Amino acid sequence: MYKFFPHSEIRNIRIFYLLNIFTNAWFALPNWMFLMAKHLPKTEIGFIDASALLLGMILEVPTGLISDVFGKKRTLILGNLCIGVGAILTGFSTTFFSFLLWNCLILAGFAFNSGSFEAFAYDSLVEKGKEKEYGKVISTSTSLGIAMAFLSIFIGGILFSTDARLPLIVAGVSYLLAVVVLLFSKEPSIDTQHITLQS
Repeated sequence: MYKFFPHSEIRNIRIFYLLNIFTNAWFALPNWMFLMAKHLPKTEIGFIDASALLLGMILEVPTGLISDVFGKKRTLILGNLCIGVGAILTGFSTTFFSFLLWNCLILAGFAFNSGSFEAFAYDSLVEKGKEKEYGKVISTSTSLGIAMAFLSIFIGGILFSTDARLPLIVAGVSYLLAVVVLLFSKEPSIDTQHITLQS
């Protein structure tokens, strides 16, 4: 097992590999817009998408600070919780404001994740004096993520043909599983990327 998954003897690295699977569950990627199109005109869909993306970009800066203050583990839990809950509630949405609210929650979750995800793995390796092996860990985790993305996109089409809400609901459940897995992780004792309010 260790041969195929470098440094999986480290608990946080095992969890990092699992996170790359659960957080690449893109079941809704090819079809989320079709669900919204059942309830909203194209102009409203465009406004929702642009607003959520803008919010996500704005939150990129403060979420890095939040990660330093509250820890990478808690920030990742919060991020995946936002995405999981947001995706499931988006699946049951029918109105402009519900789609807008839950899409903003999802993009906020992605902002929380992006400020902590790779740092969680790197700091966990530094803690064990294995930081030179970071490239191998990232390469393996990226491969797992790509495999999951391809599989989930394919399955997402099948789910959508059954019920338009299913891809979002299943994706949301996958992100909630990431939260469960993170509960068993340990906050790295070393913080190599410290962000201050001034910076």
